Amino acid sequence: MVRNNNNNQDQSLDTYYVHPSENSSTVTITPQLTGENYHAWSMKMQRALAMKNKFMFKDGSIPIPEEDDLLYTTWERCNNLVHTWIINSISTSIAQSVVFIENNVDMWNDLKDRFMRGDRIRAAQLQEEIANLKQGSKKVTEFFTDLRGLWEELDQYRPMPQCTCPIQCTCLAMRNNKAFSSIVL
Repeated sequence: MVRNNNNNQDQSLDTYYVHPSENSSTVTITPQLTGENYHAWSMKMQRALAMKNKFMFKDGSIPIPEEDDLLYTTWERCNNLVHTWIINSISTSIAQSVVFIENNVDMWNDLKDRFMRGDRIRAAQLQEEIANLKQGSKKVTEFFTDLRGLWEELDQYRPMPQCTCPIQCTCLAMRNNKAFSSIVL
């Protein structure tokens, strides 16, 4: 967290800084979160929060100050702003289920727990869509864009294992990774 005590520093580096033009409708992600689109929505929301230097209000790296701390009201203002941005970017029915969760970290984790889980049915649907996708009258770039979008969504349901071996990898994770890659391609 950057605390800005030097007038020569850029205020936008301060996570508590709220530009005068920012308000409850400054950030709105479309399409709104409906449940089926969690992965794409989540990526868009994280990018928007990072762009506004408010990502830390989502991931919990800014601790909640004590109520008698001078930063508490500033934290609360930023938390409420981010809360509103998230609420405005989710469907009404989902918003009703999280509107009373006050801390953004808790709200974000609630949404993540509900919607991020790997859905085998959706993964199977994506595999079928990929297998049945035809170029038809589309330009090659349009066809590839559609195909890549399906691949990327499928990757969200089947994340690749990451190897942390200090020497050339021979662990099971990398063998599984290579086997998975050859099946997808």
